[in-house]
Amino acid sequence: MTTGTERRRNTATLFFEFRNSVEHWYPQNPSEGTFEQWKDGVDQFGNLCIIQRNVNSKFSNMSPEAKKSTFKDMIVKGSIKLRIMSELTEKNGDKPASLYWKERAYKAHEEEMLGHLKKACNIE
Repeated sequence: MTTGTERRRNTATLFFEFRNSVEHWYPQNPSEGTFEQWKDGVDQFGNLCIIQRNVNSKFSNMSPEAKKSTFKDMIVKGSIKLRIMSELTEKNGDKPASLYWKERAYKAHEEEMLGHLKKACNIE
């Protein structure tokens, strides 16, 4: 997993792009028969990021680990939040990455991101 210091170094080459599509890292409607649907947290901030519409179309209804392995080049060029979500998509013990994401990782990510936003807005 990448530390905060390493993330800051990796953001030195950022540039602004127009992004207008909300990506559900764990999809709202998984491809039929591939993995289970997530009903109670799929729309939470920790599972969402803003990306370009054409990238969202390519991600489709794939699992988080399939997106991570298939679209590495797109993710590297994406937002910091998308990159962090990809980094956090890892198998944990005997749990597949998608299951671990929806059970725990998304929530920890959400809490971290909300903490950064609150700090930036002086509303801690």
